[in-house]
Amino acid sequence: MYYRFKIWAENEFGARIFKDKKAISLDQKFQKVTMKVKVPLMVENNKFTINQMGSANVSFTMWFQPYRYKYLFTNFVHEVPPTGTQTEAQMGYFEYYQEFKRNSESNNSYLKDIDKKVNNWIDKMKIALNDKPMSLSDDDDW
Repeated sequence: MYYRFKIWAENEFGARIFKDKKAISLDQKFQKVTMKVKVPLMVENNKFTINQMGSANVSFTMWFQPYRYKYLFTNFVHEVPPTGTQTEAQMGYFEYYQEFKRNSESNNSYLKDIDKKVNNWIDKMKIALNDKPMSLSDDDDW
């Protein structure tokens, strides 16, 4: 399962994700992979226009056991590039967007986009890791 996950992650997040020591940590004792993923945050203004509003940083953890796995998405951070005289990017947690009452329309668009991305990753990951081992397959080919 780990190798199928690795192939899926390299296709989804780029081939360098497993080579970058800051972006990934492997724990063979607990059979755990933790990745820090950075993806563009694309906001849909209407059905005809989509704008990039910075990027989203997500921590993604996978645990592997024989014939099963578990995943966890945490630390959703919105990174906005510096504008004007600012020298550093502004960081904001997505939990803040859920609580904040002002500017709710743009906050909802940020939350919708990251939710769509995470659900898409989960669907693709389930397909990539769905192969049943030979001992659990229903058909007897022998």
